[in-house]
Amino acid sequence: MKKQPIINEQGLLFEESYLLRIHRQLTTNPEMALTELVANAWDAGASRVEINIEEKSDKTKWITIQDNGVGMTIQQFQKYWKTLAYDRIKHQGDKVIFPDKKESRRRAFGRNGIGRHGLFCFGDSYVVTSNSYENNEIFSCKVTISDGKTPIIFEEIEKPYATPSHGTLLTVQVERNQIRAKTILQSLSRRFLFDPQFTISVNGDSVSLENLTNLICTETFQVDNISLEMNILHANDMELAGIAFWQGGRLVGQPSWILGNETIADKRTKNGKEYSVIIKTNDLADYIRDDWSGFQNEKKNELQPIFDAVTEHFVAYCKRTNSENFNSTRQEFEEEFFDDLKDSSSLVKLEFEEALKEVLETYPNASKATIKTVLDIVIQLGKKRGGSELLQKLINMDGNNLENLNTLLSEWTVQEIFVVLDEIDRRIRTIEAIKKLSQDKETPELAVLHPLITEARWVFGPEFDSSEYTSNQWLVTTAKKLFKIDNAKALQNPNKRPD
Repeated sequence: MKKQPIINEQGLLFEESYLLRIHRQLTTNPEMALTELVANAWDAGASRVEINIEEKSDKTKWITIQDNGVGMTIQQFQKYWKTLAYDRIKHQGDKVIFPDKKESRRRAFGRNGIGRHGLFCFGDSYVVTSNSYENNEIFSCKVTISDGKTPIIFEEIEKPYATPSHGTLLTVQVERNQIRAKTILQSLSRRFLFDPQFTISVNGDSVSLENLTNLICTETFQVDNISLEMNILHANDMELAGIAFWQGGRLVGQPSWILGNETIADKRTKNGKEYSVIIKTNDLADYIRDDWSGFQNEKKNELQPIFDAVTEHFVAYCKRTNSENFNSTRQEFEEEFFDDLKDSSSLVKLEFEEALKEVLETYPNASKATIKTVLDIVIQLGKKRGGSELLQKLINMDGNNLENLNTLLSEWTVQEIFVVLDEIDRRIRTIEAIKKLSQDKETPELAVLHPLITEARWVFGPEFDSSEYTSNQWLVTTAKKLFKIDNAKALQNPNKRPD
């Protein structure tokens, strides 16, 4: 009897913890989970997101997240939620659609469709209620983690939860990963405050620049008749770090470190990652494109003085910060170059510090890699420099000629003095080494003492510290060094002297 194929009779099976395991970071980190859910509201064209963390009389805690975006129909919901790894860009594009159908100036955050699972961070089930802006269709659906043939179960609720005129409401009972309203508010504000047209509240409280704890400083200045207010914030992990212009409380284009034709900072550098700079003004309306996607190209020359002023003030702030934090920055780089610096002279260490200070002053937004390259060059050059020439001046000077000595000293820099002191220290150590080794009968004369004496000809008098006096060496050795010959066979008969 022929055996019937059964391999295709059984569909895929999912363990109960499938979604929790593959999205472990999302389903265990409350801040990340709520950030993803707020980002979904951003992508839905919302201008407001209200989060409420409520403890009811039976001691149960509930979280609700409500936005005023475009909402969803039941058909759209089924497609979005039932498609694992839903590709938002492929199906909806990267532009956000707003409820009033106005031209979009937002770029969608969504990419891989995992954000909608964020509420599983708090419980095994939650309720989605949405009202579509297009047809005013309201529905509610309970979403539950499952096992078997599907990772989640959908159960439509006949009586929908209350919603605004359009938008989406998410509701979950907190079973795990407790959160505090104040902590969540600060975390979300750091990520979304760059657009003043998008507000977030937690239990009725919202955050603005005026009371945000990560606001560093505010400066006001004027360019001709244009008044500008620069607010510098810690960007932390906000993806859109850079310089953003707000005209009348509305974001122009997107935050960027490029102003005009100049790049102010690199996002790979410390400052490029750390800061968000918001320029508030009410005087640039005539320079903005109709869709608010940026400034008009034909007016960039008129805007250049403004860009230059913003750059000047931000760079000045970076210089002040670098100066204030110089000791910690120096310690950081000294640890990076510990092996090179531990045996270096005092002069090299001094030049290392001065070079670091000069780079931070001249290029306050230089990358760490660039600074390391400069410091490495300083160290390598310092190792190749000696103090013989300056020491020779001292040796040849008439000790009674105090006037000449005073003139020489007045012309020396601190670096030159360190060079001399380092050379003296090196020569004293050489003498001590010769003295100690020469008293040891086991010391190999040719292999150890001979090279030391060769490098210390000055022990016989200053006149011997010259290239005119060289050590006795075999002709073959000298020829190899002089002509850079590696192969001894290149000398046909090294024992037959040409002289």
